[in-house]
Amino acid sequence: MKRRSGCVLNIFGLIFSMFVFGAVFTFGGLRDVLKTRESTAWPTVQGTITESYVRERRRSGDRDYFPEIRYRYVVNDQMYESDRVKFSFARNSGHSNARRVVNQYPVGQEVTVYYDPTMPETAVLETEVTSQTYGTLIGGIVAFVLFFLLLGRLFGLKGF
Repeated sequence: MKRRSGCVLNIFGLIFSMFVFGAVFTFGGLRDVLKTRESTAWPTVQGTITESYVRERRRSGDRDYFPEIRYRYVVNDQMYESDRVKFSFARNSGHSNARRVVNQYPVGQEVTVYYDPTMPETAVLETEVTSQTYGTLIGGIVAFVLFFLLLGRLFGLKGF
């Protein structure tokens, strides 16, 4: 009996994980797609890259690399600073991808900054929806589908 209860707990843990993963990635990806599309209509100003480097984070023997880009821009005589290159739920990437982004935005470079006219502190440098953004959204949707399939199977619902 003890073995069976452990199996049931594992199944519920898997189902709950699929729900959480699905919710986080679906809503995060959807938010990024919508904000990115919205940002294409935002006004622009010129800005300047103030920092550009690859940040490494080590955890559990793995290494993650992040492009760290900071820029300044002025809207209505107010100076702002941002570190958002694009709307993207998933920020980490391999070293070569992080290096590519850093090389694209060297310190001192003039850049076009797209800023939210209702909240000028919200700004981006890139306004294209990328395959990574769609991948996040699709991954979340797939997790939700698996969640409902597992739930249906577990409770013997017809059509699952």
